[in-house]
Amino acid sequence: MRLWSPGLFLLLAGLSLSLPAAGRRGIQEVQALVGDTVKLSCIHPLGPGVTLGDLYLYWQADVGGRTIAVASHLGLGGLGAPDLIFQNRTRLSAEGMKRGDFSLHLSDVGPQDQLTFQCLLLRKSQNMQPLFNVSVDLKVAAHFSPPVVTSEDGPEDGELTFTCTSSDGFPKPRLHWVNRTDGSLLPGALTNCSRDSRGLYHVHSVLRLPRTPSIRVGCCVENLSLQQNLSSPPEPVLSPSPSGSPSGQSSALQGSGGTVFSVLAVLVVLVAVAAGWACRSQCPPRRRYTGAQEERPVQELTAPQLHPPSLLRPRLTKSAPCTAHGQTLGSLGFERDSWSL
Repeated sequence: MRLWSPGLFLLLAGLSLSLPAAGRRGIQEVQALVGDTVKLSCIHPLGPGVTLGDLYLYWQADVGGRTIAVASHLGLGGLGAPDLIFQNRTRLSAEGMKRGDFSLHLSDVGPQDQLTFQCLLLRKSQNMQPLFNVSVDLKVAAHFSPPVVTSEDGPEDGELTFTCTSSDGFPKPRLHWVNRTDGSLLPGALTNCSRDSRGLYHVHSVLRLPRTPSIRVGCCVENLSLQQNLSSPPEPVLSPSPSGSPSGQSSALQGSGGTVFSVLAVLVVLVAVAAGWACRSQCPPRRRYTGAQEERPVQELTAPQLHPPSLLRPRLTKSAPCTAHGQTLGSLGFERDSWSL
């Protein structure tokens, strides 16, 4: 049940503007990450004799030009009902309020909570006289994922296309393309930012450059709220691919060619092993190689020397006896006389 009416909101807004300077506080700024629980501070010491039953506390925010209830304490009536987007996400500490701490605890912070919240304290016994108010600016942030850069041949010959993507961050980032060779910025990129159902940003950028013998580019995503710069990992040096063959297709062909070569090599080895096994089981054993052996001298073959028949005369010499048909025969030899021309 809503305990606040539009008229009451207008009254509270007017009271906050009409508060004396002594009752106003400067605007505080608090930063929280998406998903965290944050404390919005509102502290005002209670004077003597002041009780919670005599105090009305209102936490409110402006959303789209209208004031909505965030949390409230309505004297003896207890806590008021917050707006739908803050239900089950706000908490006020009763013990803290007794000590003058009227801070608001907001859980599960999201991009939709980046608002200016107002804490307004009034005293019922003094005709709803405002005691003080304070405004708190809540800044919400979320870390972007590390940027990823991919490259491919562009739609035109002699052109390279680089793409950088990063997601799940808040608020809207700045994206820069960097020439890693000299550190200069590369202009001319087309960058698009979109938001998902949680209100987080996704950034997608495309950069086209003329093909050069070697080029290294990087992508940097800047989160101003977190004062953080995220850079893409170092990219390898890209060289011009052969004409008519995109770099992606060339690498794919090389990979498939290497795979085919490996398969063919394995098949050749298997066939050789099978052939050797079959030959070993059917062919006669061969002499094994036992190492290098001493080379034997080759005897020179010469024609037998012919002597004049007149210089040869038979002589009878004794030799080992031989037996032929029961007779002992001597051996017949020839004796050569010396001669000279």
